[in-house]
Amino acid sequence: MAEPGGGHVGTREPLSLRLAASLAAVEEARSALFAYLEPQGIEARVLNRIEVALEELISNVVRHGEIATFVEIAADYSEGAVTISVTDDGVPFNPLARAEPARFDKLENATLGGLGIGLVKRLAKAVAYDRVKGLNRTSAVFAPA
Repeated sequence: MAEPGGGHVGTREPLSLRLAASLAAVEEARSALFAYLEPQGIEARVLNRIEVALEELISNVVRHGEIATFVEIAADYSEGAVTISVTDDGVPFNPLARAEPARFDKLENATLGGLGIGLVKRLAKAVAYDRVKGLNRTSAVFAPA
C-alpha cells in the first residue's frame, strides 16, 4: 500500500503508489489519495474534482491501455495545489492529442465514450502528457479557484 510519508501539514512527502492495471486500482488509488490529502484541509469541491479526474485517468489506462500491466499514482501537495500523475507501461498514447467528440444536441446523437479527458481538462488548472523511459504519464494540477 502507499506510504505517503510524514511531516507537518503542507510538508508531507509525495504519495507514490504502484498497482496492477485493474479496475480495483481505481478504488485503491482513490482511498490512498484521500488519506494523503485529508490532513491538508482541501475544500470539498476541489477534492471532488481531483477524485473525478483520478478515476477517469486510471480507468482510461485499465480499459484502453493496451498491454498495460501496472498503473502508478503519484500525488504532491504544495502551497495549496495538488498535482496528481498517473503512469502506465502500456503502448504509447497521448490522450491529450485526441480530438474531443462532436457535441450533440439530442441524446440519440451522442457518441459513446471519449468524454473523460475533456472532463479532466475542464476540472484541472493544467493537464500534461509525457512519454518517459517507455512509460505514459498524464499529470493534472488542481488548486482552489
